[in-house]
Amino acid sequence: MLINLICNKETCMRNNWIDSLKGMAIILVVIGHLSTLFSGLVFYKLNQYIYSFHMPLFFFISGYLINFEKYMNIEKTYFKKRVYSLIIPYFFFSAIAYLFYITMDYLYQPQIHNIELFEKSVVFNLYAIFCSANGYLLDTPLWFLPCLFITEILFFISRKNLKENYQLLALVIFFSLTGFLYSTYIPLRMPWSFDIALTGVVFYLAGHFFKKNYETVFFRKRYIFIFVLFLIHIMSSFTNSRVDMYKLIYNNYFLFYLSAFSGILVYFYIFKRIKPSKILQFYGRNSLIILGFHYIIISTLKYTLPVLFSHLNLKISETLFFIISIFLVLLSLIPAIVITNRYFPCILGKKAEKPHILAVG
Repeated sequence: MLINLICNKETCMRNNWIDSLKGMAIILVVIGHLSTLFSGLVFYKLNQYIYSFHMPLFFFISGYLINFEKYMNIEKTYFKKRVYSLIIPYFFFSAIAYLFYITMDYLYQPQIHNIELFEKSVVFNLYAIFCSANGYLLDTPLWFLPCLFITEILFFISRKNLKENYQLLALVIFFSLTGFLYSTYIPLRMPWSFDIALTGVVFYLAGHFFKKNYETVFFRKRYIFIFVLFLIHIMSSFTNSRVDMYKLIYNNYFLFYLSAFSGILVYFYIFKRIKPSKILQFYGRNSLIILGFHYIIISTLKYTLPVLFSHLNLKISETLFFIISIFLVLLSLIPAIVITNRYFPCILGKKAEKPHILAVG
Protein backbone atom coordinates (compact mmCIF):
# COMPACT_ATOMS: atom_id res chain seq x y z
CA MET A 1 0.00 0.00 0.00
CA LEU A 2 2.80 2.39 0.90
CA ILE A 3 4.44 1.76 -2.47
CA ASN A 4 1.30 3.01 -4.22
CA LEU A 5 1.49 6.28 -2.30
CA ILE A 6 5.14 6.99 -2.99
CA CYS A 7 6.31 7.54 -6.55
CA ASN A 8 9.60 6.28 -7.90
CA LYS A 9 12.36 8.71 -6.91
CA GLU A 10 13.63 9.17 -10.45
CA THR A 11 10.09 9.77 -11.77
CA CYS A 12 9.35 12.29 -9.01
CA MET A 13 12.56 14.17 -9.69
CA ARG A 14 11.81 14.23 -13.40
CA ASN A 15 8.32 15.58 -12.81
CA ASN A 16 9.62 18.14 -10.32
CA TRP A 17 12.26 19.59 -12.61
CA ILE A 18 9.85 19.66 -15.54
CA ASP A 19 7.27 21.42 -13.35
CA SER A 20 9.94 23.95 -12.34
CA LEU A 21 10.81 24.52 -16.00
CA LYS A 22 7.14 24.97 -16.87
CA GLY A 23 6.87 27.39 -13.95
CA MET A 24 9.70 29.50 -15.32
CA ALA A 25 8.16 29.38 -18.81
CA ILE A 26 4.69 30.52 -17.68
CA ILE A 27 6.22 33.31 -15.57
CA LEU A 28 8.08 34.42 -18.70
CA VAL A 29 4.71 34.54 -20.47
CA VAL A 30 3.40 36.86 -17.74
CA ILE A 31 6.54 39.04 -17.84
CA GLY A 32 6.44 39.13 -21.64
CA HIS A 33 2.87 40.43 -21.66
CA LEU A 34 3.61 42.95 -18.92
CA SER A 35 6.70 44.25 -20.71
CA THR A 36 4.59 45.33 -23.71
CA LEU A 37 2.93 47.95 -21.47
CA PHE A 38 6.23 49.79 -20.96
CA SER A 39 8.08 51.89 -23.50
CA GLY A 40 11.73 51.74 -22.41
CA LEU A 41 14.43 50.05 -24.48
CA VAL A 42 15.17 47.65 -21.62
CA PHE A 43 11.59 46.38 -21.68
CA TYR A 44 11.66 46.00 -25.46
CA LYS A 45 14.86 43.96 -25.31
CA LEU A 46 13.50 41.84 -22.47
CA ASN A 47 10.36 41.21 -24.50
CA GLN A 48 12.43 40.38 -27.59
CA TYR A 49 14.47 37.83 -25.65
CA ILE A 50 11.48 36.14 -24.00
CA TYR A 51 9.55 35.84 -27.25
CA SER A 52 12.54 34.29 -29.01
CA PHE A 53 12.00 30.96 -27.25
CA HIS A 54 9.27 30.84 -24.59
CA MET A 55 6.38 29.55 -26.72
CA PRO A 56 8.57 27.07 -28.63
CA LEU A 57 9.63 25.85 -25.18
CA PHE A 58 6.01 25.04 -24.29
CA PHE A 59 5.54 23.05 -27.50
CA PHE A 60 8.83 21.22 -26.89
CA ILE A 61 7.87 20.33 -23.29
CA SER A 62 4.49 19.04 -24.47
CA GLY A 63 6.18 16.79 -27.02
CA TYR A 64 8.72 15.68 -24.43
CA LEU A 65 5.99 14.60 -22.02
CA ILE A 66 3.63 12.83 -24.43
CA ASN A 67 3.36 9.08 -23.91
CA PHE A 68 2.52 8.11 -27.47
CA GLU A 69 2.71 4.36 -26.91
CA LYS A 70 -0.04 4.61 -24.30
CA TYR A 71 -2.55 5.91 -26.87
CA MET A 72 -1.18 4.41 -30.09
CA ASN A 73 -4.07 1.96 -30.50
CA ILE A 74 -6.80 3.92 -28.72
CA GLU A 75 -7.18 7.04 -30.86
CA LYS A 76 -10.62 7.94 -29.50
CA THR A 77 -9.31 8.03 -25.93
CA TYR A 78 -6.41 10.25 -27.02
CA PHE A 79 -8.66 12.73 -28.82
CA LYS A 80 -11.17 12.73 -25.97
CA LYS A 81 -8.49 13.53 -23.40
CA ARG A 82 -7.20 16.37 -25.59
CA VAL A 83 -10.68 17.85 -25.85
CA TYR A 84 -11.14 17.71 -22.08
CA SER A 85 -7.69 19.10 -21.28
CA LEU A 86 -7.46 21.82 -23.94
CA ILE A 87 -10.73 22.67 -25.69
CA ILE A 88 -13.05 22.76 -22.68
CA PRO A 89 -10.64 25.07 -20.77
CA TYR A 90 -10.37 27.20 -23.91
CA PHE A 91 -14.12 27.81 -24.07
CA PHE A 92 -14.37 28.32 -20.31
CA PHE A 93 -11.61 30.94 -20.14
CA SER A 94 -12.94 32.61 -23.30
CA ALA A 95 -16.35 32.98 -21.64
CA ILE A 96 -14.76 34.40 -18.48
CA ALA A 97 -12.78 36.92 -20.56
CA TYR A 98 -15.90 37.93 -22.47
CA LEU A 99 -17.87 38.60 -19.29
CA PHE A 100 -14.94 40.46 -17.72
CA TYR A 101 -14.27 42.85 -20.61
CA ILE A 102 -17.95 43.54 -21.24
CA THR A 103 -18.32 44.43 -17.55
CA MET A 104 -15.26 46.69 -17.65
CA ASP A 105 -16.60 48.51 -20.70
CA TYR A 106 -19.93 49.01 -19.03
CA LEU A 107 -18.39 50.37 -15.81
CA TYR A 108 -15.54 52.50 -17.13
CA GLN A 109 -16.55 53.51 -20.66
CA PRO A 110 -20.31 54.15 -20.55
CA GLN A 111 -20.07 56.74 -23.34
CA ILE A 112 -19.16 54.04 -25.85
CA HIS A 113 -21.15 51.32 -24.14
CA ASN A 114 -23.51 50.63 -27.05
CA ILE A 115 -20.70 50.44 -29.62
CA GLU A 116 -18.62 48.14 -27.44
CA LEU A 117 -21.55 45.86 -26.76
CA PHE A 118 -22.17 45.60 -30.49
CA GLU A 119 -18.52 44.91 -31.30
CA LYS A 120 -18.24 42.41 -28.48
CA SER A 121 -21.59 40.76 -29.02
CA VAL A 122 -22.10 37.05 -28.56
CA VAL A 123 -21.99 36.44 -32.32
CA PHE A 124 -18.78 38.41 -32.72
CA ASN A 125 -17.08 36.53 -29.91
CA LEU A 126 -18.20 33.17 -31.22
CA TYR A 127 -16.45 34.10 -34.44
CA ALA A 128 -13.38 35.24 -32.51
CA ILE A 129 -13.25 32.03 -30.50
CA PHE A 130 -13.33 29.88 -33.63
CA CYS A 131 -10.82 32.08 -35.47
CA SER A 132 -8.44 32.59 -32.57
CA ALA A 133 -5.43 33.68 -34.62
CA ASN A 134 -7.16 36.58 -36.36
CA GLY A 135 -6.41 39.08 -33.62
CA TYR A 136 -9.95 39.17 -32.24
CA LEU A 137 -9.51 37.16 -29.06
CA LEU A 138 -10.34 39.16 -25.96
CA ASP A 139 -7.94 37.01 -23.93
CA THR A 140 -5.09 36.79 -26.44
CA PRO A 141 -2.93 34.13 -24.69
CA LEU A 142 -5.73 31.59 -25.16
CA TRP A 143 -4.63 31.12 -28.78
CA PHE A 144 -2.18 28.54 -27.45
CA LEU A 145 -4.85 26.04 -26.34
CA PRO A 146 -6.54 25.30 -29.69
CA CYS A 147 -3.15 25.61 -31.36
CA LEU A 148 -1.70 22.93 -29.08
CA PHE A 149 -4.79 20.80 -29.76
CA ILE A 150 -4.21 21.01 -33.52
CA THR A 151 -0.49 20.42 -32.97
CA GLU A 152 -1.15 17.25 -30.99
CA ILE A 153 -3.52 15.95 -33.65
CA LEU A 154 -0.88 16.56 -36.33
CA PHE A 155 1.69 14.83 -34.16
CA PHE A 156 -0.49 11.80 -33.44
CA ILE A 157 -1.32 11.25 -37.11
CA SER A 158 2.32 11.70 -38.11
CA ARG A 159 3.75 9.47 -35.40
CA LYS A 160 1.21 6.71 -35.98
CA ASN A 161 1.91 6.52 -39.71
CA LEU A 162 5.66 7.13 -39.76
CA LYS A 163 7.77 4.56 -37.95
CA GLU A 164 11.30 5.49 -38.95
CA ASN A 165 13.27 8.38 -37.45
CA TYR A 166 14.39 9.66 -40.85
CA GLN A 167 10.74 9.88 -41.91
CA LEU A 168 9.89 11.97 -38.84
CA LEU A 169 12.91 14.20 -39.47
CA ALA A 170 11.81 14.76 -43.07
CA LEU A 171 8.32 15.62 -41.83
CA VAL A 172 9.72 18.10 -39.30
CA ILE A 173 11.61 19.86 -42.08
CA PHE A 174 8.47 19.88 -44.24
CA PHE A 175 6.35 21.41 -41.46
CA SER A 176 9.08 23.92 -40.67
CA LEU A 177 9.35 25.19 -44.25
CA THR A 178 5.58 25.14 -44.78
CA GLY A 179 4.93 27.14 -41.61
CA PHE A 180 7.55 29.73 -42.49
CA LEU A 181 6.51 30.11 -46.13
CA TYR A 182 2.85 30.40 -45.11
CA SER A 183 3.66 33.16 -42.62
CA THR A 184 5.68 35.00 -45.26
CA TYR A 185 3.46 34.83 -48.34
CA ILE A 186 -0.12 34.11 -47.28
CA PRO A 187 -1.98 36.82 -45.30
CA LEU A 188 -5.08 34.70 -44.63
CA ARG A 189 -5.12 33.34 -41.08
CA MET A 190 -6.39 29.83 -40.40
CA PRO A 191 -9.04 28.97 -37.76
CA TRP A 192 -7.85 27.83 -34.35
CA SER A 193 -4.25 28.79 -35.09
CA PHE A 194 -3.69 25.96 -37.55
CA ASP A 195 -1.13 28.17 -39.31
CA ILE A 196 0.81 28.55 -36.06
CA ALA A 197 0.55 24.80 -35.43
CA LEU A 198 2.55 24.21 -38.62
CA THR A 199 5.50 25.69 -36.74
CA GLY A 200 4.47 24.50 -33.27
CA VAL A 201 4.47 20.86 -34.38
CA VAL A 202 8.16 21.23 -35.31
CA PHE A 203 9.03 21.85 -31.65
CA TYR A 204 6.51 19.26 -30.46
CA LEU A 205 7.99 16.55 -32.67
CA ALA A 206 11.48 17.68 -31.68
CA GLY A 207 10.61 17.32 -27.99
CA HIS A 208 9.29 13.81 -28.57
CA PHE A 209 12.31 12.92 -30.71
CA PHE A 210 14.68 14.33 -28.08
CA LYS A 211 13.08 12.26 -25.32
CA LYS A 212 13.21 9.04 -27.32
CA ASN A 213 16.71 9.34 -28.77
CA TYR A 214 18.99 12.02 -27.33
CA GLU A 215 18.01 12.85 -23.74
CA THR A 216 20.59 10.62 -22.02
CA VAL A 217 23.45 11.73 -24.28
CA PHE A 218 22.57 15.41 -24.03
CA PHE A 219 22.48 15.57 -20.23
CA ARG A 220 26.01 14.15 -20.13
CA LYS A 221 27.38 17.15 -22.00
CA ARG A 222 30.07 19.25 -20.31
CA TYR A 223 29.29 22.69 -18.93
CA ILE A 224 31.48 24.36 -21.55
CA PHE A 225 29.21 22.96 -24.26
CA ILE A 226 26.13 24.44 -22.56
CA PHE A 227 27.94 27.77 -22.07
CA VAL A 228 28.72 27.97 -25.78
CA LEU A 229 25.13 26.99 -26.56
CA PHE A 230 23.91 29.78 -24.27
CA LEU A 231 26.10 32.32 -26.08
CA ILE A 232 24.64 31.15 -29.39
CA HIS A 233 21.16 31.50 -27.88
CA ILE A 234 21.77 35.06 -26.71
CA MET A 235 23.44 36.23 -29.93
CA SER A 236 20.82 34.70 -32.22
CA SER A 237 17.95 36.04 -30.06
CA PHE A 238 19.14 39.63 -30.32
CA THR A 239 20.48 39.42 -33.87
CA ASN A 240 17.08 38.39 -35.14
CA SER A 241 14.29 40.95 -34.87
CA ARG A 242 11.46 40.41 -32.40
CA VAL A 243 9.42 37.30 -33.13
CA ASP A 244 5.80 36.58 -32.22
CA MET A 245 4.31 33.17 -33.00
CA TYR A 246 0.76 34.41 -32.44
CA LYS A 247 1.21 37.02 -35.17
CA LEU A 248 3.23 34.67 -37.41
CA ILE A 249 6.28 36.91 -37.12
CA TYR A 250 9.47 34.86 -37.36
CA ASN A 251 11.74 37.22 -39.32
CA ASN A 252 14.96 35.35 -40.17
CA TYR A 253 14.13 31.66 -40.59
CA PHE A 254 17.53 30.35 -39.50
CA LEU A 255 17.91 32.70 -36.52
CA PHE A 256 14.38 31.95 -35.29
CA TYR A 257 15.01 28.23 -35.03
CA LEU A 258 18.58 28.68 -33.78
CA SER A 259 17.55 30.98 -30.92
CA ALA A 260 14.51 28.86 -30.04
CA PHE A 261 16.22 25.46 -30.00
CA SER A 262 19.40 26.69 -28.33
CA GLY A 263 17.34 28.37 -25.60
CA ILE A 264 15.18 25.29 -25.10
CA LEU A 265 18.22 23.02 -24.73
CA VAL A 266 20.05 25.41 -22.39
CA TYR A 267 17.11 25.70 -20.00
CA PHE A 268 16.40 21.97 -20.19
CA TYR A 269 19.99 21.32 -19.12
CA ILE A 270 19.96 23.93 -16.35
CA PHE A 271 16.67 22.80 -14.80
CA LYS A 272 17.69 19.15 -14.99
CA ARG A 273 20.85 19.96 -13.02
CA ILE A 274 19.62 22.37 -10.36
CA LYS A 275 17.41 21.62 -7.38
CA PRO A 276 13.71 22.01 -8.29
CA SER A 277 12.04 25.12 -6.90
CA LYS A 278 8.78 24.58 -5.03
CA ILE A 279 7.54 28.00 -6.04
CA LEU A 280 8.23 27.32 -9.72
CA GLN A 281 6.69 23.86 -9.36
CA PHE A 282 3.50 25.43 -8.03
CA TYR A 283 3.21 27.79 -10.99
CA GLY A 284 4.30 25.09 -13.44
CA ARG A 285 1.67 22.60 -12.29
CA ASN A 286 -0.97 25.29 -12.63
CA SER A 287 0.25 26.83 -15.89
CA LEU A 288 -3.10 26.25 -17.61
CA ILE A 289 -4.95 28.31 -15.00
CA ILE A 290 -2.29 31.02 -15.20
CA LEU A 291 -2.61 31.09 -18.99
CA GLY A 292 -6.34 31.62 -18.67
CA PHE A 293 -6.40 34.28 -15.95
CA HIS A 294 -3.17 36.31 -16.05
CA TYR A 295 -4.20 38.56 -18.96
CA ILE A 296 -7.35 39.59 -17.13
CA ILE A 297 -5.33 40.40 -14.02
CA ILE A 298 -2.81 42.40 -16.07
CA SER A 299 -5.67 44.35 -17.68
CA THR A 300 -7.08 45.13 -14.24
CA LEU A 301 -3.75 46.32 -12.84
CA LYS A 302 -3.07 48.36 -15.96
CA TYR A 303 -5.90 50.70 -15.01
CA THR A 304 -6.06 50.42 -11.23
CA LEU A 305 -2.40 50.75 -10.22
CA PRO A 306 -1.79 54.21 -11.80
CA VAL A 307 -4.99 55.48 -10.17
CA LEU A 308 -3.94 54.03 -6.80
CA PHE A 309 -0.43 55.50 -6.96
CA SER A 310 -1.84 58.86 -8.00
CA HIS A 311 -4.32 58.79 -5.13
CA LEU A 312 -1.52 58.01 -2.67
CA ASN A 313 0.66 60.66 -4.31
CA LEU A 314 3.39 58.09 -5.02
CA LYS A 315 5.90 58.62 -7.79
CA ILE A 316 7.94 55.55 -8.69
CA SER A 317 10.24 54.67 -11.54
CA GLU A 318 9.03 52.65 -14.50
CA THR A 319 11.34 49.79 -13.53
CA LEU A 320 9.96 49.61 -9.98
CA PHE A 321 6.42 49.82 -11.31
CA PHE A 322 7.21 46.89 -13.61
CA ILE A 323 8.61 44.78 -10.75
CA ILE A 324 5.62 45.58 -8.52
CA SER A 325 3.28 44.60 -11.35
CA ILE A 326 4.98 41.21 -11.77
CA PHE A 327 4.75 40.52 -8.05
CA LEU A 328 1.08 41.54 -7.86
CA VAL A 329 0.07 39.46 -10.89
CA LEU A 330 1.80 36.33 -9.55
CA LEU A 331 0.33 36.90 -6.09
CA SER A 332 -3.17 37.50 -7.47
CA LEU A 333 -3.01 34.24 -9.40
CA ILE A 334 -2.72 32.14 -6.22
CA PRO A 335 -6.38 32.42 -5.11
CA ALA A 336 -7.51 31.87 -8.72
CA ILE A 337 -5.43 28.69 -8.82
CA VAL A 338 -6.69 27.38 -5.48
CA ILE A 339 -10.36 28.12 -6.23
CA THR A 340 -10.22 26.62 -9.73
CA ASN A 341 -8.49 23.44 -8.55
CA ARG A 342 -10.82 22.97 -5.60
CA TYR A 343 -14.19 23.85 -7.07
CA PHE A 344 -13.85 23.59 -10.87
CA PRO A 345 -11.36 20.79 -11.62
CA CYS A 346 -13.61 19.42 -14.39
CA ILE A 347 -12.90 22.59 -16.37
CA LEU A 348 -9.25 21.55 -16.44
CA GLY A 349 -10.06 18.01 -17.52
CA LYS A 350 -9.30 16.68 -14.03
CA LYS A 351 -11.18 14.96 -11.25
CA ALA A 352 -11.73 16.75 -7.96
CA GLU A 353 -8.53 16.86 -5.97
CA LYS A 354 -6.73 18.93 -3.41
CA PRO A 355 -5.04 21.92 -5.04
CA HIS A 356 -1.28 22.24 -5.22
CA ILE A 357 -0.64 24.54 -2.28
CA LEU A 358 2.27 26.92 -2.58
CA ALA A 359 4.87 26.03 0.01
CA VAL A 360 8.41 27.24 0.48
CA GLY A 361 11.07 25.27 2.24
